[in-house]
Order: sequence, then structure tokens, then C-alpha cells
Amino acid sequence: MTSITGIYETVLYGEDLEALENFYAGVLGLRRVSGESHRSRALRVGPSQMLLLFRASETLKPHPLVPSHGSTGPGHLALSVEPGKLEAWREKLVAAGFPIEREVDWPTGARSIYVRDPAGNSTELVEGQIWPK
Repeated sequence: MTSITGIYETVLYGEDLEALENFYAGVLGLRRVSGESHRSRALRVGPSQMLLLFRASETLKPHPLVPSHGSTGPGHLALSVEPGKLEAWREKLVAAGFPIEREVDWPTGARSIYVRDPAGNSTELVEGQIWPK
């Protein structure tokens, strides 16, 4: 058996998919690869990872291809940013109307800022390595 090589996709839930897509694609700059569905949106995060945005009220319903799933309450997503760019991200988020909820200086020297997306999910931008390799 081979080992797991990574996380292929991550899902966040919210009912207003257009607002979520505007935040993740418009503000954070993720590349949209599918949309205009009443059920979901798909955004590329780097070369091999996907962020899926689902309307939980729809994904709880049976679907012909995938099992039903969903979540209530805020989720969490942490995205890595380039070294030296966290301050620029802070300014961009605040200017776009997304106040910084919390800032953390980690013992490893990494730094994080947290904002809430339009559905209330906690989105963290991380500069550096929080976890040991």
C-alpha cells in the first residue's frame, strides 16, 4: 500500500455561494475552475489542491455521483502565503471590508492572521511554518 501524498480537496460550506466565491476568488485570488451551479463552486489552490464551496442545504440531498454530506457552523481553512507578504494581505483584506479577527505569532516564528469569510468560516493566512516538518 502506498502512503497518502496530500489533501486533494477541502470543502467549506455556506448558503451564499456568490459571496463566498467573490471572497476566495475576488479577494484572495484563487482561480475559479467551475461555478454557476446552485450546489457548488470549485477553486484551485496552487497546482494540486482544490477548495470546494458547497451550499450545505443542497449537498445534504441525494446526488447521483457522490454521497450526501454537509456541515453546519463555521469551518476553518488555513492558506500559506509567500514570506514577507502577510502585511500586504492584511491591508488588502481590510480594504476589501474583511477586518482581521486575530493575529498570532507562533513559537516557530510563523505568523497568522484570521478573517471571517461571508459565511462565517474562519480563514487563516499563514506566513512560515506553524507545524514541525
